[in-house]
Amino acid sequence: MYLSWNRPESSEYPKIWHTFTVSGEKYHIQDLPPSITEKALQFMKENSIDEPLAAAYKIYEDEVVFDQMEVQWRSVIEQKAVLVCFKEGSDEIVGINMNYVLSIYDHILMSPIAVIKKRLRNVYSMFERMYYGCIDRKYKLLCSLIKSNKNDKRCLGLLQLMTEDFDIDVDEVLVACGLCVAQKYRGRGIAVELLKTRKIFCEEFNIKLTINVFSSHIADACAEKAGFELLKTFSYDEIRKNYPHLKVPIQIESNSLTFRAMKINSMRELISDKPKSLALIKKLNK
Repeated sequence: MYLSWNRPESSEYPKIWHTFTVSGEKYHIQDLPPSITEKALQFMKENSIDEPLAAAYKIYEDEVVFDQMEVQWRSVIEQKAVLVCFKEGSDEIVGINMNYVLSIYDHILMSPIAVIKKRLRNVYSMFERMYYGCIDRKYKLLCSLIKSNKNDKRCLGLLQLMTEDFDIDVDEVLVACGLCVAQKYRGRGIAVELLKTRKIFCEEFNIKLTINVFSSHIADACAEKAGFELLKTFSYDEIRKNYPHLKVPIQIESNSLTFRAMKINSMRELISDKPKSLALIKKLNK
């Protein structure tokens, strides 16, 4: 994944963006320090498997998908927009929001040859790990890869369904490819605070908007509390009925998908709900 936005070298990094207290315990949210990249990747792997769509489609059943996700997460981390929450006095990760900035220039500034080379490097890296890590179970790995690819495309289809009707008139937007809170810290409003901190980050770097698709009623409630405005919602029953090709599993532990945005300026100035082609949003689904 090529991301053209660069954090200004003059900006403080890593920076503490937000502090808060829950039940007498103090927490802070800061940039992810480079020194704990491997620890953060392991945290995401361990705590993202119960996300409703991933669990229902069984996307994380094998190491192949984890390898694919790791490639994406590493690319995102390089942009220095990922937020991590710590409890005061501890280096234990409480939660992570894998934020990154999408720009309308992401594919304009990169030459076709550079795009091809980047994609080939990512593919080679993924298959190299697949080969050395799973050399004794090749057939099983191939079947798993085919199945995972189909389910991954269905998940992307759901994201396209949620975002296809909106035109966003900004050059840059903050999005995320995962928000996870450690099991022992859930129910304390950590996710809400991580989402609130997105606005502070956007204000610092003059990013006009932050958006996301939320796949569970819990995540959606957190987004609403954090100040995200509802733009679109679909129940999973509606999707099963009207979009059968997406093969949405019955056993999803949630009721609906929602698409929300947090305005940094007036929402009416930034978004019009007309069915236009949106390069900026559609990059979310690639």
